[in-house]
Amino acid sequence: AKKDNFYPNANEFMGAPLSVLLTQFPNLYYGQAKEGFPCCYFNAGALSTEGIECVTDYDKLPNFIWHNMMHQMEPKYARAKAADPNFVRLEQITILNLDGLSSSLMNSRTNTVIQQVGSAAEVFPEMLHKVLVLNAPSFFALGWSVIKRFIDPVTTSKIEIYSSREKGRKRLLELIDEDELPQDYGGKAPPTSDIILREGRTGPVPLRQFVDLVKIKSNR
Repeated sequence: AKKDNFYPNANEFMGAPLSVLLTQFPNLYYGQAKEGFPCCYFNAGALSTEGIECVTDYDKLPNFIWHNMMHQMEPKYARAKAADPNFVRLEQITILNLDGLSSSLMNSRTNTVIQQVGSAAEVFPEMLHKVLVLNAPSFFALGWSVIKRFIDPVTTSKIEIYSSREKGRKRLLELIDEDELPQDYGGKAPPTSDIILREGRTGPVPLRQFVDLVKIKSNR
């Protein structure tokens, strides 16, 4: 990663336009919390491993994490520092949206995605301020009771799980101003679909884009 300057051009190093990749791998940085921390939104229910395979390679996913951490975070922290000269904590809030997540998504290909992203994310262990798990289905709650036994207590203390949509939104608004929170999470900022359109673009932003996964069967 270092020899490539941590991938300053995400479109080039991901092998696909970032605005297209994010429709299949919906991991998006947008806005800041009230305390200045950048916010990362991951819509796990919309993750498409088949879509990822169509537009890039799994082993390129760490490039995206390196790009965000080394090229996108600095201006966000600078903004927080400008608003509050005492801001010094280089951390982030992660919002994990499980709306639409089904147990069928928990397969070997999803595990590969998690491993690839984790290989880069584990380089920044101290950046985790808080994780909000929203719209947690019942099967996740059951699994979490087992998984958390193997996670460091300090880390688990930073994770909050909400199955109630309204309670999750209320907690988000305690941490993030409405103007910084995307509409699809209960705020007044543009919806994440509009934010994705802007990602990786230096020129005009289209009004909309359509990305569909088409399956073609061969008769051979």
